[in-house]
Amino acid sequence: MLENLLNLVKENTQTDIVNNPAVPDKFNGDAIQETSSHIIDGLKSQLSSGNMGGLMGLLNGGGQNVATNPIVGQIISSLAGSFASKFGLSESQAQGIASNVVTKVMSQLINKVNDPNDNSFDLSSMSKELGGGGIGGMLGGVFGNLFK
Repeated sequence: MLENLLNLVKENTQTDIVNNPAVPDKFNGDAIQETSSHIIDGLKSQLSSGNMGGLMGLLNGGGQNVATNPIVGQIISSLAGSFASKFGLSESQAQGIASNVVTKVMSQLINKVNDPNDNSFDLSSMSKELGGGGIGGMLGGVFGNLFK
């Protein structure tokens, strides 16, 4: 699942990172990896803090605009700060890139999670990988039962 997420990030960074003159070419790979890490860490933090309802609402699509979801907002903010400090981007450039990329990736992730014909993101496996067993295993059972 994490490899699938990295591929999803790579697919959605061509315009905003790779072809963006604000991001020096030497940082493209690092910026893509940073994006993946922040998305994964953001989802993990929701599990570890017990925000199961918020995470389920996000992954269900919940009828809410992905860009205005507080979980997505936290990931965007964290990633933007990292982009500004690590890659020398202005705050506005970093915020714009992070917002575009994270919103695209999360929208596609939600679509894939909710598509019964796409098994690239199985919520049971996803929650186990993100949670590392324990609460992840418990959530895997909950997610698995909700989406089967």
